[in-house]
Amino acid sequence: MEAGLQPVYERIASIEAEIQMLEKTHGKSGALKEVRLIPEEKIKSLQSEKRRLEAEILWAKDIAHSPLVTFMTSSNEDAP
Repeated sequence: MEAGLQPVYERIASIEAEIQMLEKTHGKSGALKEVRLIPEEKIKSLQSEKRRLEAEILWAKDIAHSPLVTFMTSSNEDAP
């Protein structure tokens, strides 16, 4: 299951790197307030996507450990 989630983990890592880069460059910007809002909105959007992906990981882990999935997995292992 973890291997199937690897692309999600990679996307979360890239989001974190992008947020850090935007925060660094945003703080140094001497631009007008309207121009500075663009990176702030991008950061909020990335943070939202990160939370969604983290929730997706938790959901996948919960499903993998549910009694029905556990039962079905053990039944498939017993099958010829």
